[in-house]
Amino acid sequence: MGTSSSTTTDEWIELYNTTNAPVNLDGWHLRSFQYVYNSTTKDYDFVLNLDILLSGTISSRTGVDDPNDTHGYFLLERREEAVNDSRYPVEGLVYGGSKYLSNSGELLLLCSAYNIDTNTCNINQKGLLVDFANGSLTGNTNPWPAGSTSNYGSMERKYYQSDEDIYWFTHTGASPHYGKDANGNDIKGTPGHPNWAFNVTATPLPTATRTPTATPKAVPGPILVLNEVLARSGSDWNLDGRVDIYDEFIEVINSGTVNVNLSSYKLDDYELDASGKLLWNGFTLPSQTLKPGEKAVFYGSQTDIHLEDAGDTVYLMRTSNSSVVDQVTYPIAKSLDFSTCRYTDGYGSWIVGCYPTPGRPNMLTGDRFPSTSNGQPIPVCVLPDSVPDEFVLAECEEGGLGIWNPSYWDTFPGEGNDIWQPDERDKWLVVYQ
Repeated sequence: MGTSSSTTTDEWIELYNTTNAPVNLDGWHLRSFQYVYNSTTKDYDFVLNLDILLSGTISSRTGVDDPNDTHGYFLLERREEAVNDSRYPVEGLVYGGSKYLSNSGELLLLCSAYNIDTNTCNINQKGLLVDFANGSLTGNTNPWPAGSTSNYGSMERKYYQSDEDIYWFTHTGASPHYGKDANGNDIKGTPGHPNWAFNVTATPLPTATRTPTATPKAVPGPILVLNEVLARSGSDWNLDGRVDIYDEFIEVINSGTVNVNLSSYKLDDYELDASGKLLWNGFTLPSQTLKPGEKAVFYGSQTDIHLEDAGDTVYLMRTSNSSVVDQVTYPIAKSLDFSTCRYTDGYGSWIVGCYPTPGRPNMLTGDRFPSTSNGQPIPVCVLPDSVPDEFVLAECEEGGLGIWNPSYWDTFPGEGNDIWQPDERDKWLVVYQ
């Protein structure tokens, strides 16, 4: 909303590094889209407004206990005078230009260089981006959920990985606040410092307004996110001696700076009941504490969540109110043992086609070796889970015809010489005669 010195030229946007390593922003973009009426199509559509090319590095917050230390923060200012703080200077850049954020609301997308290279920095693939604000994965933009044009209070986020309206708050000017505007007035916000909103409690009212109250000290909130999803397994990842759907896994990571207990969260996927409504019957995570940077892996044998090979959406939700904390939608899993992962861990863009690394740092490549049991290869069914059960029973289960097995087609002496070129991680076999 700008500051009291100017509602347009003095807009500013703060980025925060939730990881324990520096983040290189070269090639990243921050884009905003307005939802406006198109007189030609006679319908509403998204129109690109701001497109800020980022550069530089956001330092790590690791080991910083002083809330006045600005490590981990990066400030985007429309002009250099927008935020002035000689005591606590903040890394950042001035983006300038003739465009500014609409006070009535826009959709913000934070895109990595990978998103730009793969043309996924758009409104239809928000789930693959580093982050977005003020827009659900299925809906349109809304008015800003917080921020004020009357007192120039900034819009602050309470939970970094949630876009729910109830987790955005308008800074009232109460302490803590930092920095001066171009006219020397106090900024009603916390640029370069922990959000005032971390310790704000919302009081729901029938009019959808919120009454926030702040405690004297702001502290970081927990940040648990999805980190890797394997929807079509071709190896014995859960080490039960079989290769099946129970080797599919979902990995979460604590990408924040404080410990997180998993018992407040649950996992689920996109599933409709008989009436066509979303069915929320997910898996509640166990009481396990993750330190910053630690991961937890949950296999299908534990969660009983069946990830569709034809594409699906995975949700990380709060058990208290079933609100979505994080989610990712993956496309058709065409081959075995190719996961969808954040690269790098915890904050990076979602990449399709990673090498599965349950419990280990995400990788784009790796060596795949056939799973064995007692020294013998474990049979792998290469049929996708979208085929009818009758096909699976006939071809893959014990007693099946085994038509997908090359030995089924072995010729009798004198009837030719077939040479098979099998690929255990693709669904087609090639034969040369």
